[in-house]
Amino acid sequence: MNITENLASKIARLYRKRVHIVAKELKHLNINSNQSILLVNIGRSPGLNQNQLTELLSLDKTNMSKLLKTLDERRLIDKQLNPSDKRYYQIYLSQKGEKLLVEIRAILSGIWDQNLHGVSQEEKESFLIILDKILGNVERY
Repeated sequence: MNITENLASKIARLYRKRVHIVAKELKHLNINSNQSILLVNIGRSPGLNQNQLTELLSLDKTNMSKLLKTLDERRLIDKQLNPSDKRYYQIYLSQKGEKLLVEIRAILSGIWDQNLHGVSQEEKESFLIILDKILGNVERY
């Protein structure tokens, strides 16, 4: 296996294993990993609309619609009509969503602490630079 195949394989394995771990750790909250990612990003950037969230998370519109519908039905988000552009709803966390986000962040933080055990700050920073370069290349497609 050449270096590129090895890198691709390890990135794919890391992603699949983390999805499994996150799903397992969030199960008692009755939330899946995609919903948690969406809640984290709405919490980080309140007021974005569906199109902006779709672009930010690199999801397709159908999946985003389903995720938002589920979160709305569970009253974890609030949608407010954008006062300057009535075609779009701005999306915010509800109080219930904010409470859940606190729990989600604690769980995700614990998982990352475990996953990054033994990795120095310098290594994390270098890896982040490399990932940004790769992401930049991928986004050119």
